[in-house]
Amino acid sequence: MGLIDYAWALSLQKDDTKVKIIEDLTIDQPLLKADDLGFTIKLATPKFLEDGSVNFMGYDFDNNIAGKVRIGRLFRASIFHLSTHTLLPFSDQKNFLKKSDSNVEAFVKSLITDTYVNAYLQAKCPSSLIDTAYANAFAFQKIKLPSRIYTVSTRIMTSSLRKLWID
Repeated sequence: MGLIDYAWALSLQKDDTKVKIIEDLTIDQPLLKADDLGFTIKLATPKFLEDGSVNFMGYDFDNNIAGKVRIGRLFRASIFHLSTHTLLPFSDQKNFLKKSDSNVEAFVKSLITDTYVNAYLQAKCPSSLIDTAYANAFAFQKIKLPSRIYTVSTRIMTSSLRKLWID
């Protein structure tokens, strides 16, 4: 089974007329983009490094069973999360985030939709929460402690994320 086939098997959105899933060798993080027909999920591709390790989503993993398990958890979490976004019942969901939104507006809108996505996953696919928690733990390793962030708005946004997803 290839990467795209595995993504479709995991995806909560089963209607292939509403979403396309493609690989993109140029990205490090999976992306969800609105298009004319629905959405496109672009997947980051694991890259084999010269030292024998594997880089996936900005993290380096050993090329062994444990490394493959970690990569699989991150991959599954991204598919569960992004495919759930394509199921959101919000009206005009393609335009929910606008280019004209300030950073704070975009953050609040993202926080609202991600909270909805996590609630949906908890209700409809609770087994996905293990992978989601694992992916969140990886992401939070790169975030500075709020006390080390000097921009007030960024410190508040970081504190909000920590409170919502960790504490």
